[in-house]
Amino acid sequence: KQISPDILMDIDSDLLGQWETVCKEYEAKKSSSLFLDFDDLLTLSYLALKTNPHQVYDWIQVDEAQDVNLFQWNIIGNLVDENSHVIYFGDYEQTIYSFLGSNNQHLKESTSSFQKHQLKINYRSSSNLVRLFIAYSQSILGENLQLIAINDSLKDITQSPMRVVEI
Repeated sequence: KQISPDILMDIDSDLLGQWETVCKEYEAKKSSSLFLDFDDLLTLSYLALKTNPHQVYDWIQVDEAQDVNLFQWNIIGNLVDENSHVIYFGDYEQTIYSFLGSNNQHLKESTSSFQKHQLKINYRSSSNLVRLFIAYSQSILGENLQLIAINDSLKDITQSPMRVVEI
């Protein structure tokens, strides 16, 4: 969601000045420390892909695709061509990074003509949690899901479904 410039008119000019100082100090500290933040990584990746010849990949996997913002969709678009195979893993109902610009509409639009597959076996959650999700899907979303839980040994969310075996 974009912020209207009008909102800045209601912000105290001292506060804006403080914010500007913090931003300048942050950028100076990054520069002097040779650090990059996540936005820098995205921006530099995008610019490098846009301006330099690079390899186009035959296969790309995008995990948590519902949390990808438009800028990141453009990066992905620069890595593929019409012959590439792109596999998206995502759930329209789980967008949690909208404050960073993700919008599940990007996922819906980008994958509207794709063949979709539903994962019907849940290896990570207890059967109680899967039953709760099925009830939610039926009552709120009107979907009739057929899911089963494999891992009923989970007693709480802190237990990992993976086991480490010492050799």
